Amino acid sequence: MSSSIRSEAKALFDTAQAARIVGLPAERLRRCVRAGLIAPHRTGGGHLRFDFVDLILLRTTRGLLHQPLADRT
Repeated sequence: MSSSIRSEAKALFDTAQAARIVGLPAERLRRCVRAGLIAPHRTGGGHLRFDFVDLILLRTTRGLLHQPLADRT
């Protein structure tokens, strides 16, 4: 990922805000983090903070999860 894109992504969102923005339950976001799909920032207390790039990846994940599977017959 381009460092200029990451450096421009200054705004950070907590888990509840990110969940509302991308339209996924907060627990699904946490599962994506545990699965290694995204690597959001963490505060000193261990709370997740999502940047704009994380939100794009989560939105893409949501779209893929809602796609019907094609039959391979």
